[in-house]
Amino acid sequence: METDEESSGDSKRNSAKMTMPGAWPSSPPSGNGALLLLPDDKNRSSEDLGSPLKASLSIEPEQVPTSLEEDEQEESGTPWTRFEVLPQSPVDHAFYSVEPVQPSKNFMSRLAKEYRALESSLPDSILVRAYEDRADLLRSLIIGPSNTPYEDAPFVIDWRLDSSFPQTPPIAHFLSWTNGNGRVNPNLYEEGKVCLSILGTWAGDKNESWNPARSSLLQALVSIQGLVLVKEPYFCEPSFEKMRGTEEGTINSRLYSEKAYVLSRGFVRRALEIPLQNLEDEIGWFYYKRGNLAKVIKDSNALITRSLQGESNADTMDDAAISRLSAGGILSLKRMLNKLQQILDARE
Repeated sequence: METDEESSGDSKRNSAKMTMPGAWPSSPPSGNGALLLLPDDKNRSSEDLGSPLKASLSIEPEQVPTSLEEDEQEESGTPWTRFEVLPQSPVDHAFYSVEPVQPSKNFMSRLAKEYRALESSLPDSILVRAYEDRADLLRSLIIGPSNTPYEDAPFVIDWRLDSSFPQTPPIAHFLSWTNGNGRVNPNLYEEGKVCLSILGTWAGDKNESWNPARSSLLQALVSIQGLVLVKEPYFCEPSFEKMRGTEEGTINSRLYSEKAYVLSRGFVRRALEIPLQNLEDEIGWFYYKRGNLAKVIKDSNALITRSLQGESNADTMDDAAISRLSAGGILSLKRMLNKLQQILDARE
Protein backbone atom coordinates (compact mmCIF):
# COMPACT_ATOMS: atom_id res chain seq x y z
CA MET A 1 0.00 0.00 0.00
CA GLU A 2 1.11 3.54 -0.67
CA THR A 3 1.56 6.20 1.97
CA ASP A 4 -0.48 9.40 2.06
CA GLU A 5 2.66 11.22 1.00
CA GLU A 6 3.02 9.04 -2.10
CA SER A 7 -0.65 9.47 -2.97
CA SER A 8 -0.31 13.23 -2.61
CA GLY A 9 2.74 13.20 -4.88
CA ASP A 10 0.86 11.16 -7.47
CA SER A 11 -2.04 13.61 -7.37
CA LYS A 12 0.31 16.48 -8.09
CA ARG A 13 1.82 14.62 -11.02
CA ASN A 14 -1.61 13.90 -12.46
CA SER A 15 -2.43 17.60 -12.50
CA ALA A 16 0.90 18.69 -13.93
CA LYS A 17 1.14 20.45 -17.29
CA MET A 18 2.20 18.64 -20.43
CA THR A 19 5.87 17.64 -20.46
CA MET A 20 7.60 19.54 -23.24
CA PRO A 21 9.89 17.91 -25.81
CA GLY A 22 13.46 17.48 -24.63
CA ALA A 23 12.48 16.52 -21.08
CA TRP A 24 11.61 13.01 -20.00
CA PRO A 25 8.40 12.62 -17.99
CA SER A 26 8.69 10.84 -14.69
CA SER A 27 7.23 7.37 -14.26
CA PRO A 28 3.44 7.47 -14.27
CA PRO A 29 1.97 7.56 -10.77
CA SER A 30 1.02 4.29 -9.18
CA GLY A 31 -1.86 5.31 -6.96
CA ASN A 32 -4.19 2.78 -8.59
CA GLY A 33 -1.56 0.21 -9.44
CA ALA A 34 -0.62 -0.58 -13.01
CA LEU A 35 -3.03 -1.27 -15.81
CA LEU A 36 -2.75 -4.45 -17.80
CA LEU A 37 -3.04 -3.80 -21.52
CA LEU A 38 -3.33 -6.25 -24.34
CA PRO A 39 -0.10 -6.32 -26.37
CA ASP A 40 0.20 -4.16 -29.47
CA ASP A 41 1.07 -5.74 -32.78
CA LYS A 42 1.64 -4.65 -36.33
CA ASN A 43 -1.98 -5.04 -37.34
CA ARG A 44 -3.56 -3.47 -34.30
CA SER A 45 -3.78 0.23 -33.57
CA SER A 46 -3.65 1.62 -30.05
CA GLU A 47 -7.22 2.87 -30.46
CA ASP A 48 -8.41 -0.74 -30.87
CA LEU A 49 -7.52 -1.57 -27.29
CA GLY A 50 -10.82 -0.29 -25.96
CA SER A 51 -11.45 0.48 -22.32
CA PRO A 52 -8.28 -0.20 -20.28
CA LEU A 53 -10.24 -1.43 -17.29
CA LYS A 54 -11.77 -4.19 -19.42
CA ALA A 55 -8.45 -5.43 -20.77
CA SER A 56 -7.97 -9.11 -20.06
CA LEU A 57 -5.09 -10.41 -17.99
CA SER A 58 -5.13 -13.83 -19.64
CA ILE A 59 -2.69 -14.30 -22.48
CA GLU A 60 -1.66 -17.51 -24.18
CA PRO A 61 2.05 -18.24 -24.77
CA GLU A 62 1.62 -18.30 -28.56
CA GLN A 63 0.27 -14.73 -28.44
CA VAL A 64 3.43 -13.33 -26.87
CA PRO A 65 5.73 -11.43 -29.25
CA THR A 66 9.29 -12.67 -29.36
CA SER A 67 12.52 -11.00 -30.50
CA LEU A 68 14.07 -14.34 -31.48
CA GLU A 69 14.01 -15.22 -35.15
CA GLU A 70 13.23 -18.78 -36.22
CA ASP A 71 16.88 -19.65 -36.71
CA GLU A 72 17.69 -18.27 -33.24
CA GLN A 73 15.27 -20.49 -31.38
CA GLU A 74 16.33 -23.32 -29.11
CA GLU A 75 19.13 -25.23 -30.81
CA SER A 76 20.96 -28.40 -29.91
CA GLY A 77 24.26 -27.70 -28.16
CA THR A 78 23.44 -24.12 -27.15
CA PRO A 79 22.73 -22.85 -23.62
CA TRP A 80 19.43 -21.33 -24.78
CA THR A 81 17.23 -23.88 -23.02
CA ARG A 82 13.88 -22.44 -22.05
CA PHE A 83 13.44 -24.40 -18.83
CA GLU A 84 15.99 -26.21 -16.72
CA VAL A 85 16.29 -27.50 -13.17
CA LEU A 86 19.79 -26.84 -11.80
CA PRO A 87 21.47 -28.45 -8.77
CA GLN A 88 22.09 -25.26 -6.75
CA SER A 89 20.37 -21.92 -6.39
CA PRO A 90 22.50 -18.80 -7.02
CA VAL A 91 23.70 -16.74 -4.07
CA ASP A 92 22.82 -13.55 -5.99
CA HIS A 93 19.13 -14.55 -6.09
CA ALA A 94 16.94 -11.86 -4.51
CA PHE A 95 15.36 -14.41 -2.12
CA TYR A 96 18.42 -16.56 -1.43
CA SER A 97 18.67 -15.43 2.20
CA VAL A 98 14.98 -16.08 2.89
CA GLU A 99 14.40 -19.20 5.00
CA PRO A 100 13.49 -22.10 2.67
CA VAL A 101 9.97 -23.43 2.86
CA GLN A 102 9.22 -26.94 4.08
CA PRO A 103 7.35 -28.18 1.01
CA SER A 104 4.17 -30.14 1.56
CA LYS A 105 2.98 -32.97 -0.64
CA ASN A 106 0.46 -30.60 -2.25
CA PHE A 107 3.21 -28.03 -2.84
CA MET A 108 5.47 -30.53 -4.59
CA SER A 109 2.60 -31.97 -6.65
CA ARG A 110 1.66 -28.52 -7.90
CA LEU A 111 5.30 -27.62 -8.51
CA ALA A 112 5.72 -30.64 -10.76
CA LYS A 113 2.70 -29.49 -12.75
CA GLU A 114 4.15 -25.97 -13.03
CA TYR A 115 7.48 -27.39 -14.22
CA ARG A 116 5.77 -29.43 -16.94
CA ALA A 117 3.91 -26.34 -18.19
CA LEU A 118 7.08 -24.26 -18.25
CA GLU A 119 9.05 -26.96 -20.04
CA SER A 120 6.45 -27.40 -22.76
CA SER A 121 4.91 -23.98 -23.27
CA LEU A 122 7.37 -21.16 -22.59
CA PRO A 123 7.95 -18.80 -25.54
CA ASP A 124 11.47 -18.96 -26.95
CA SER A 125 12.25 -15.52 -25.57
CA ILE A 126 11.64 -16.48 -21.91
CA LEU A 127 14.04 -18.64 -19.90
CA VAL A 128 13.32 -20.07 -16.45
CA ARG A 129 15.71 -21.75 -14.05
CA ALA A 130 14.57 -23.84 -11.06
CA TYR A 131 16.73 -25.43 -8.36
CA GLU A 132 17.00 -28.84 -6.75
CA ASP A 133 18.26 -27.44 -3.43
CA ARG A 134 15.58 -24.72 -3.23
CA ALA A 135 12.20 -25.81 -4.59
CA ASP A 136 10.80 -22.44 -3.54
CA LEU A 137 13.03 -20.35 -5.85
CA LEU A 138 13.11 -19.67 -9.59
CA ARG A 139 14.86 -17.17 -11.83
CA SER A 140 13.53 -15.93 -15.17
CA LEU A 141 14.99 -14.02 -18.09
CA ILE A 142 12.56 -12.23 -20.40
CA ILE A 143 13.79 -10.69 -23.65
CA GLY A 144 11.96 -7.49 -24.54
CA PRO A 145 9.54 -7.91 -27.50
CA SER A 146 10.22 -6.38 -30.89
CA ASN A 147 8.79 -2.96 -31.78
CA THR A 148 8.65 -1.88 -28.15
CA PRO A 149 11.06 0.37 -26.21
CA TYR A 150 12.30 -2.85 -24.60
CA GLU A 151 13.35 -4.69 -27.76
CA ASP A 152 16.32 -7.05 -27.24
CA ALA A 153 16.81 -5.95 -23.61
CA PRO A 154 17.10 -8.48 -20.75
CA PHE A 155 14.57 -8.36 -17.91
CA VAL A 156 15.41 -10.63 -14.99
CA ILE A 157 12.86 -11.51 -12.31
CA ASP A 158 13.55 -13.68 -9.29
CA TRP A 159 10.65 -15.69 -7.86
CA ARG A 160 9.77 -17.24 -4.51
CA LEU A 161 6.96 -19.64 -3.70
CA ASP A 162 5.91 -19.53 -0.06
CA SER A 163 4.61 -22.50 1.89
CA SER A 164 0.99 -21.70 1.01
CA PHE A 165 1.56 -21.85 -2.77
CA PRO A 166 -0.58 -22.34 -4.87
CA GLN A 167 -3.21 -20.90 -2.56
CA THR A 168 -1.23 -17.65 -2.68
CA PRO A 169 0.47 -16.22 -5.79
CA PRO A 170 4.21 -16.44 -6.45
CA ILE A 171 6.30 -13.54 -5.14
CA ALA A 172 8.30 -11.67 -7.77
CA HIS A 173 11.34 -9.41 -7.49
CA PHE A 174 12.37 -7.47 -10.58
CA LEU A 175 16.08 -6.73 -10.90
CA SER A 176 15.98 -3.05 -11.82
CA TRP A 177 19.19 -1.67 -13.27
CA THR A 178 18.16 1.95 -13.78
CA ASN A 179 20.67 3.31 -11.23
CA GLY A 180 18.18 5.67 -9.61
CA ASN A 181 16.94 7.13 -12.91
CA GLY A 182 13.33 6.13 -12.38
CA ARG A 183 11.27 3.17 -13.49
CA VAL A 184 11.83 1.56 -16.86
CA ASN A 185 8.11 0.70 -16.88
CA PRO A 186 5.13 1.79 -14.74
CA ASN A 187 4.62 -1.82 -13.60
CA LEU A 188 8.28 -2.48 -12.73
CA TYR A 189 9.43 -0.61 -9.65
CA GLU A 190 13.03 0.28 -8.87
CA GLU A 191 12.82 -1.52 -5.53
CA GLY A 192 11.78 -4.72 -7.29
CA LYS A 193 7.99 -4.73 -7.09
CA VAL A 194 6.14 -6.14 -10.09
CA CYS A 195 2.70 -4.53 -10.18
CA LEU A 196 0.31 -7.09 -11.63
CA SER A 197 -3.09 -8.22 -10.46
CA ILE A 198 -2.31 -11.91 -10.97
CA LEU A 199 0.53 -11.50 -8.46
CA GLY A 200 -1.69 -9.80 -5.91
CA THR A 201 0.29 -6.57 -6.11
CA TRP A 202 -2.63 -4.59 -7.53
CA ALA A 203 -6.26 -4.87 -6.49
CA GLY A 204 -7.69 -5.39 -9.94
CA ASP A 205 -10.83 -7.19 -11.02
CA LYS A 206 -11.46 -10.41 -9.09
CA ASN A 207 -11.35 -12.39 -12.33
CA GLU A 208 -7.83 -11.10 -12.96
CA SER A 209 -6.49 -12.09 -9.54
CA TRP A 210 -4.53 -15.23 -8.75
CA ASN A 211 -6.73 -18.30 -8.78
CA PRO A 212 -5.11 -21.54 -7.52
CA ALA A 213 -7.19 -23.61 -9.93
CA ARG A 214 -6.48 -21.74 -13.16
CA SER A 215 -3.50 -19.40 -12.62
CA SER A 216 0.11 -20.46 -13.14
CA LEU A 217 3.70 -19.30 -13.21
CA LEU A 218 3.59 -19.62 -16.99
CA GLN A 219 0.64 -17.25 -17.16
CA ALA A 220 2.42 -14.73 -14.92
CA LEU A 221 5.56 -14.82 -17.06
CA VAL A 222 3.88 -14.41 -20.43
CA SER A 223 1.65 -11.68 -18.99
CA ILE A 224 4.71 -9.67 -17.98
CA GLN A 225 6.21 -9.98 -21.44
CA GLY A 226 3.00 -9.46 -23.38
CA LEU A 227 1.06 -7.04 -21.18
CA VAL A 228 3.75 -5.05 -19.37
CA LEU A 229 6.59 -4.75 -21.89
CA VAL A 230 4.37 -3.05 -24.45
CA LYS A 231 4.78 -0.58 -27.29
CA GLU A 232 3.38 2.41 -25.36
CA PRO A 233 4.16 1.81 -21.67
CA TYR A 234 3.15 5.34 -20.65
CA PHE A 235 -0.49 4.36 -20.99
CA CYS A 236 -0.12 1.36 -18.68
CA GLU A 237 -1.24 3.74 -15.94
CA PRO A 238 -5.06 3.99 -15.80
CA SER A 239 -5.02 7.71 -15.07
CA PHE A 240 -3.04 8.34 -18.27
CA GLU A 241 -5.11 6.12 -20.58
CA LYS A 242 -7.67 8.89 -20.96
CA MET A 243 -4.92 11.02 -22.56
CA ARG A 244 -4.44 8.58 -25.42
CA GLY A 245 -4.98 10.36 -28.74
CA THR A 246 -4.43 13.84 -27.28
CA GLU A 247 -1.43 16.03 -28.07
CA GLU A 248 -0.40 15.96 -24.42
CA GLY A 249 -0.65 12.19 -24.21
CA THR A 250 1.18 11.66 -27.50
CA ILE A 251 4.13 13.85 -26.49
CA ASN A 252 4.39 12.44 -22.98
CA SER A 253 4.12 8.87 -24.29
CA ARG A 254 6.85 9.46 -26.86
CA LEU A 255 9.19 10.90 -24.24
CA TYR A 256 8.43 8.15 -21.76
CA SER A 257 9.14 5.48 -24.39
CA GLU A 258 12.36 7.27 -25.26
CA LYS A 259 13.46 7.11 -21.65
CA ALA A 260 12.47 3.43 -21.40
CA TYR A 261 14.46 2.69 -24.56
CA VAL A 262 17.65 4.33 -23.29
CA LEU A 263 17.33 2.76 -19.83
CA SER A 264 16.77 -0.69 -21.28
CA ARG A 265 19.92 -0.35 -23.42
CA GLY A 266 21.58 0.09 -20.04
CA PHE A 267 20.12 -3.25 -18.99
CA VAL A 268 22.07 -4.87 -21.83
CA ARG A 269 25.26 -3.28 -20.52
CA ARG A 270 24.57 -4.35 -16.92
CA ALA A 271 23.83 -7.96 -17.87
CA LEU A 272 27.10 -8.22 -19.80
CA GLU A 273 29.34 -6.38 -17.34
CA ILE A 274 28.09 -8.15 -14.20
CA PRO A 275 26.92 -11.60 -15.25
CA LEU A 276 24.09 -13.21 -13.30
CA GLN A 277 24.65 -16.66 -11.88
CA ASN A 278 22.92 -19.43 -13.81
CA LEU A 279 22.34 -17.11 -16.80
CA GLU A 280 25.89 -16.14 -17.75
CA ASP A 281 26.18 -18.54 -20.68
CA GLU A 282 22.69 -17.83 -21.97
CA ILE A 283 23.17 -14.06 -21.94
CA GLY A 284 26.62 -14.34 -23.51
CA TRP A 285 25.25 -16.62 -26.25
CA PHE A 286 22.32 -14.31 -26.99
CA TYR A 287 24.32 -11.08 -27.22
CA TYR A 288 27.68 -12.27 -28.52
CA LYS A 289 27.29 -15.46 -30.56
CA ARG A 290 23.86 -14.64 -31.96
CA GLY A 291 24.92 -11.06 -32.66
CA ASN A 292 22.24 -9.29 -30.66
CA LEU A 293 24.68 -6.86 -29.02
CA ALA A 294 25.79 -5.76 -32.48
CA LYS A 295 22.10 -5.49 -33.43
CA VAL A 296 21.32 -3.32 -30.41
CA ILE A 297 24.16 -0.98 -31.37
CA LYS A 298 23.19 -0.91 -35.06
CA ASP A 299 19.51 -0.24 -34.32
CA SER A 300 20.34 2.51 -31.86
CA ASN A 301 22.70 4.23 -34.27
CA ALA A 302 20.04 4.06 -36.99
CA LEU A 303 17.56 5.67 -34.61
CA ILE A 304 20.00 8.48 -33.85
CA THR A 305 20.56 9.04 -37.59
CA ARG A 306 16.81 9.23 -38.26
CA SER A 307 16.35 11.65 -35.38
CA LEU A 308 19.09 13.96 -36.62
CA GLN A 309 17.58 13.99 -40.13
CA GLY A 310 14.47 15.67 -38.81
CA GLU A 311 10.77 14.94 -38.37
CA SER A 312 9.96 14.81 -42.09
CA ASN A 313 12.12 11.72 -42.43
CA ALA A 314 10.94 10.20 -39.14
CA ASP A 315 7.29 10.53 -40.13
CA THR A 316 7.66 7.41 -42.24
CA MET A 317 8.47 5.50 -39.04
CA ASP A 318 5.35 6.53 -37.13
CA ASP A 319 4.39 2.90 -36.57
CA ALA A 320 7.70 2.26 -34.81
CA ALA A 321 7.74 2.19 -31.01
CA ILE A 322 10.53 4.78 -31.12
CA SER A 323 10.38 6.83 -34.31
CA ARG A 324 12.73 9.61 -33.20
CA LEU A 325 14.58 10.95 -30.17
CA SER A 326 14.73 14.33 -28.50
CA ALA A 327 18.09 16.13 -28.33
CA GLY A 328 18.52 14.97 -24.74
CA GLY A 329 17.63 11.43 -25.70
CA ILE A 330 20.24 11.42 -28.46
CA LEU A 331 22.97 12.50 -26.02
CA SER A 332 21.99 9.89 -23.43
CA LEU A 333 21.80 7.11 -26.00
CA LYS A 334 25.16 8.06 -27.51
CA ARG A 335 26.81 7.79 -24.10
CA MET A 336 25.30 4.35 -23.58
CA LEU A 337 26.31 3.22 -27.08
CA ASN A 338 29.93 4.14 -26.38
CA LYS A 339 29.89 1.74 -23.43
CA LEU A 340 28.20 -1.01 -25.42
CA GLN A 341 30.66 -0.60 -28.29
CA GLN A 342 33.57 -0.94 -25.83
CA ILE A 343 32.07 -4.21 -24.55
CA LEU A 344 31.67 -5.52 -28.10
CA ASP A 345 35.18 -4.45 -29.14
CA ALA A 346 36.67 -6.21 -26.12
CA ARG A 347 35.11 -9.47 -27.31
CA GLU A 348 36.39 -9.24 -30.85
